[in-house]
Amino acid sequence: VSVMKNYSDNISYVEGFPYDRDEIDEARFDEALKAAEDADKVVVFAGLPDVFESEGYDRTHMRLPDCQNELIERLLDMGKLVVVVLHNGSPVEMPWAGYVAGIVEAYLGGEGVGEAVMNVLYGKVNPSGKLAESFPIKLEDNPSFLNFPVNNHKVNYAEGVFVGYRYYDTKKMDVLYPFGYGLSYTDFEYSNLKVTPKEGIDFEGYDIIGIDSGATVSVDVTNVGRRKGKETVQLYISDKTGVTNRPVHELKGFEKVELESGETKTVSFDLDKRSFAWFSPELNDWYAANGKYEIEIGMSSRDIVLTQEIELSGSFQLPPKIDQDVQLGELLKYEKTRKLTREVFAGSATQFSGDQDASVSEEMLEAMLEYMPIRTLRSFGDLDRKSVV
Repeated sequence: VSVMKNYSDNISYVEGFPYDRDEIDEARFDEALKAAEDADKVVVFAGLPDVFESEGYDRTHMRLPDCQNELIERLLDMGKLVVVVLHNGSPVEMPWAGYVAGIVEAYLGGEGVGEAVMNVLYGKVNPSGKLAESFPIKLEDNPSFLNFPVNNHKVNYAEGVFVGYRYYDTKKMDVLYPFGYGLSYTDFEYSNLKVTPKEGIDFEGYDIIGIDSGATVSVDVTNVGRRKGKETVQLYISDKTGVTNRPVHELKGFEKVELESGETKTVSFDLDKRSFAWFSPELNDWYAANGKYEIEIGMSSRDIVLTQEIELSGSFQLPPKIDQDVQLGELLKYEKTRKLTREVFAGSATQFSGDQDASVSEEMLEAMLEYMPIRTLRSFGDLDRKSVV
């Protein structure tokens, strides 16, 4: 309250709900609603008390205390402009998000959080934060939902690399707020995306990048609003090489730039082998496949504004695991087994579809054989177990 007086002498404050527990108190509600009747704008400071979120135990839900949601709903029913300031250590559900005039995510700001929030509310500071996590709509949307709480003292991390935005973006799942999201009191525009190989040549409209040399990515950012502000430029890479079980894209770099109104600056990123690589358990090392990738520049993981396709070269092809369960599609894609596969297995494999049936197209046959393990060929043609092995 003392901090508020430094910004205006026309601020009133009432405690509409207890800060340390979830308890609906009609007397406090009435006091808050009465104070709001003559107010031009209403600011609700909401968040998670220690009984909802703290160290040493896991949360069982993502809700704010019911008393806080109830008061926000009643204030909105009055037709008031309501701004919610959140103090929380992790994402929360916001059933009122589409109805309030603004949301300030203050997280757990520490000693100076009061002054920092007031600077944002009164425009003394142009907010420039971006979310470092995705805010799902509800708890059940979380990729680990079915694996927690712990069962029989064991934790099953079944989501693998598909956590956070890697999961939500790959599934094209609606979220409350995406990874990297954040508003400002000004606006920015991006232009002139360039990907420059440190060693390479231009080929058919895209660049060939040597895996050991890398590339430089540059993009121009312009402040097209009326106020000075900061923008965090985010670079994602999307693997288009056909490698399976990979996220639709991954963040590979970010840079914050401060711009006066009307000013343009160039932001640059350096890409190396690790920028394209993922960890292969089979190799016990980082691996990046040759082939096409897409460079994405975004304001968040869901707001990709510029893209450019490139091709990576200089790597090697990851070999399939050769056993009776290896699929014909894997063998046909791998350069060192393609010819032998066609010679030994292709003739027998066609009997899987019945090669007398003229209705089976070449494309249909390829689709049927793509995921066929070679052990199944023992049931077709003249191949026995010894031949397959």
